[in-house]
Amino acid sequence: MTFALRSSCLWALAILSAGPALGDVQFNVSFNDPDGSHAAYQSSIRSAVQAAGAQWARYLKTPAGVTPSIEVQINFGNQPTANGTSVTSGYVATRGGYDVFEQGMAAEVRTGIDPNGTSPDVTIEIGDAYLRNEMWFDPDPSTRLAPVPVTRTDAVSVFIHELGHALGFNGWRAYDTGELPLAAGTAGAYCSTYDERIEVDPGPEFFFTGAVAEARYGGPLPLTSGNIDHLANGAPGLGADLVPDLMNGVVYYRGYRYFISNIDLAVMQDIGVPLTRTEIFPPEILSLKQESNGLTTVQWTGANYRLRLERTPSLTSPWVVVGTQEQGTQLSFTTPEGDTQFYRLVAE
Repeated sequence: MTFALRSSCLWALAILSAGPALGDVQFNVSFNDPDGSHAAYQSSIRSAVQAAGAQWARYLKTPAGVTPSIEVQINFGNQPTANGTSVTSGYVATRGGYDVFEQGMAAEVRTGIDPNGTSPDVTIEIGDAYLRNEMWFDPDPSTRLAPVPVTRTDAVSVFIHELGHALGFNGWRAYDTGELPLAAGTAGAYCSTYDERIEVDPGPEFFFTGAVAEARYGGPLPLTSGNIDHLANGAPGLGADLVPDLMNGVVYYRGYRYFISNIDLAVMQDIGVPLTRTEIFPPEILSLKQESNGLTTVQWTGANYRLRLERTPSLTSPWVVVGTQEQGTQLSFTTPEGDTQFYRLVAE
């Protein structure tokens, strides 16, 4: 639903996504940093990882009365960027000649039982140069309001992405061929809940074929060639329209924040991750009123949405958060005079 009007600013106000309140999953962060060489970064990393976990927790359904505690261990290495994974997995079923496993983080969320006891559930390894020269740590990662420098990559976005791998976007298929370690029906053959929904076409080209994701996207989701635990390929490859997605494997833009998308949730639903909501439904806007002195008020139905207002000088530039509304059904904000700006409201 989009409302547009013209004054000193150009408005494109849209409800883009919606989600539930914060969920009942906790994230504890520890560090494998024996010489203390990264001590100056630990507090910022911990806050950013916990903020990233809270983004996923909004959607995760836990057993009644249970608050899973996901133990995240941060390692440091020499890789170009960062990577994340569940340390273990949980058996789900035997299907199609394979023993099928879910990621350990998903197993703990679904059952409330930690599959590996007091050991770390998730590891995230950060490249040393990437940490020091590329990552930007939001001074208030829970609200995500400060502008992201155009020369840096948002750390919370990176950690939401890596937790997405620990939760579901992961498996054992070879990146180049898509083949599993053992053929179906072979003794001990195994795959992940993500693996079993990957289709390999001649080329090879790789697709995620979960029913919910296909319905939402309009067909099989193109996976990144050579990096199939991700979505999208750069143009003119298949799935170039998915490059802006959180779980894309092509590029992470500097100066930009990433958020969990409908497509990401569809994949999680298809692979059996328990969700409080299986689709992000927007609230309905009742009115949009421009008043004097640049003040604009928008009113909507439903009090359980967290809205954020974002602005961009052009539709090809990154969106910048300029305000949020935690409760209620009305938000008022003042617009700058002069330059043309585009605005949008995003419901979580």
